[in-house]
Amino acid sequence: MNLFWGQVNTFSRIQLGRHLRSPALWIIAIIGPILTRFIVPTQESSYTVVSINGAFPALNSSVIGMEIGIISAVMLSPLAYIFLRAGPTRIVPWQVEDVTPARRMGQALGNWLADTAVLWLIMLCMAISGIIISLFRLPLGEIRPHETVLTALFIGLPAFAVIASLRTLFAARPGLRGAGGDVLFFIAWMIGLSIAAITFLDGRIASPLIDVFGYAASIAGSTTEQIHSVSVGASKSVNGVIEIDALRGVMTAPYIGARLFWIGVAVMIALCAGFIFKPRGASKKRRGQQAAGQRSKLSMMGSRLVNSALPKKTKASAPLCSNISQTLTPKVLAIFVLCLAAAGVFFPFRTIIGPAIFLVLIFPFTTHSARWQSQNLTGFTKTLPSEQAAQYGWRLGGLVLIALLACLPAFGRSVVTSSPPIFPDLLLIVILLPLTATALGALTRTAFAARFSLLLVWYMYLNAGALG
Repeated sequence: MNLFWGQVNTFSRIQLGRHLRSPALWIIAIIGPILTRFIVPTQESSYTVVSINGAFPALNSSVIGMEIGIISAVMLSPLAYIFLRAGPTRIVPWQVEDVTPARRMGQALGNWLADTAVLWLIMLCMAISGIIISLFRLPLGEIRPHETVLTALFIGLPAFAVIASLRTLFAARPGLRGAGGDVLFFIAWMIGLSIAAITFLDGRIASPLIDVFGYAASIAGSTTEQIHSVSVGASKSVNGVIEIDALRGVMTAPYIGARLFWIGVAVMIALCAGFIFKPRGASKKRRGQQAAGQRSKLSMMGSRLVNSALPKKTKASAPLCSNISQTLTPKVLAIFVLCLAAAGVFFPFRTIIGPAIFLVLIFPFTTHSARWQSQNLTGFTKTLPSEQAAQYGWRLGGLVLIALLACLPAFGRSVVTSSPPIFPDLLLIVILLPLTATALGALTRTAFAARFSLLLVWYMYLNAGALG
């Protein structure tokens, strides 16, 4: 047992050191308090970040803490996940750590403790900044710092612990260290938000255990009124003011028990990550499967399709052709994109084909946008004859061309049949998708930030099509 906790301590200190040595942590620590100013608007503001039954919560110390906690747990949790996946611990000496004789559970728990400690430190900075904001938002006699801190931390800390545990879990398996884990996180995030919102609306009495992010349960316990609607995020459609006691909502025994429960769940997820851990080195069996996959008929067909579609390479067209070929890797993607493009002739674009093309293109686009962004490869690309700006331009041009060709049959159908115009959809898929993937890939040096942002855009696009 002493050996296990010694390993936990060792790995947590190593992971924490990686975080603390990174400038990214200090940049976030500076941005957080600045962001708090906008998270807590005055009652005279034209917007609110949390509205209950379409009304603005009357500001007091506990409401300020509630708004900080809810926005941090709900809206900033994806950014916390991005920080953990794309931050200073993204590159690890896995050649050493994956073969260490240390217990995997001790390693996973240590990494989770360090990640959680860093996120909790950021959350504490946000709560303290809420006290400072209250000096400008409330009369001096109504300022109660402990209410602000307790309300913010009770809501935010368990949510961040779960986020850190998911990151630890996804880092344990080869199939979840990349796009697979990103998609699962997006699904888990959406399910957690939706279940809590649905469960606590219209006077339903539910257990706070259902609310992993703690936002709906805290609101439900802070007022005796029946809750018909809750809006989290900037909202202009507010009508009146509602009086709530946010501290009462988070200080009940069921709520505190639920928040402790989710911290316990986070610990169990971290331990589970150690139990299912698989080293990064590919086994002979996996290498054989990859070789077989490369020789599959579909891949060969896709490769011939890409080669035949691309123009004959010249000095002028070579960069564009190279980027298109790299983006459509594995080459079987070209067949999927071609099938969706052909389906655009027969099926509605706004409700079916457009969202399908958008979703399929997210992953190759974001992967390609981050492919050349590591420090080693950036150093190599700087030695190439073309300038960095030109390389970004060719990369963006290749993505735009792929998206345009995928939408071209549907556009032709809309022109011939005089169906509803799809220009907004084309703007979204052909311009916004490649531009976001390229820009965020260059800024963050990883595919996750662009991938998660574009998945959110895709979800809104899908729902907009369903409503339209």
